[in-house]
Amino acid sequence: AEIARLEDTATRFGMAARAVLEDGSARAVVFRPDRVAQDTQILARADAERDEARSLARLAVRRLEARSAWLRRVAADRVVADESLRADLLAGAGRLDAHAASIGGLLAASELRG
Repeated sequence: AEIARLEDTATRFGMAARAVLEDGSARAVVFRPDRVAQDTQILARADAERDEARSLARLAVRRLEARSAWLRRVAADRVVADESLRADLLAGAGRLDAHAASIGGLLAASELRG
């Protein structure tokens, strides 16, 4: 159940991060010369939201990697005698690693764009 919850959270966060990080800002900005001050504020908010999304993405990657490592340690424990449970734990760890890599890739691409 914990693995499913983590995967669901990772999927939802990944979709939200993709929307912000791929677009380069949290909202579309249309410049109008008569509204320069307002447009500047919109850009500043978009930059702040992008920075916050990047920070949350970094945190999500670290947490997913930590939880994956924990699942691998539990699977490697001699106490886990059930091979199907061990396989489920390792498969869950692999899926969490994939989510972390996906979010990390979005983050890297976003940071390259500035």
